[in-house]
Amino acid sequence: MQEKITEQFITFDTAKLAKEKGLTEGGVTWLFYREDGTVYNNEYDSDNQFCICCTQELLKKWLREKHNIHVNPEPYIKSIFPGDSYFAGYYVGSIYNSDGKEIGFIEDYNYITYEEALEFGLQTALKLL
Repeated sequence: MQEKITEQFITFDTAKLAKEKGLTEGGVTWLFYREDGTVYNNEYDSDNQFCICCTQELLKKWLREKHNIHVNPEPYIKSIFPGDSYFAGYYVGSIYNSDGKEIGFIEDYNYITYEEALEFGLQTALKLL
């Protein structure tokens, strides 16, 4: 049986920060957070819309295309002895622009999943705006 792949939505805290920084279009998702943090899926009921609930990849694309900010989690490989390394999670060490210039650095945080590392990187990138 084939497993269905789903994209991760940004957290409510990230969505609030993205709203402060000017994210106003939800792309194809058209999901919104209410002020209490619950998800609402009606694009026409503007009274209940507080901020956009988009996917991490959509926010990553918005940061890249609108603000020239690139967030790319990397695998974290840990080594105790030479030749004895193992996969230990993901991290976002630096945030770059398209010229390869470092515009932000995230301290050595290590996350178990790519999505956790990406979420932290997106929040940090938004704070740079």
